[in-house]
Amino acid sequence: MNWHAGQNETSLMPIRIEAIVDTICPWCYIGKKRLEKALSREQLDNLIINWRPFLL
Repeated sequence: MNWHAGQNETSLMPIRIEAIVDTICPWCYIGKKRLEKALSREQLDNLIINWRPFLL
């Protein structure tokens, strides 16, 4: 098995993050900022973040 061929195929697949957050929750805000900070350190062209509100 060619390791590099398999690695190239998976690098083309998008990374999807589905974030369901309460828009007024301070802990959700902190978590959102921490996620954004962590992702800013990486160069991810294939990242898709879908922010969804938690409806009460």
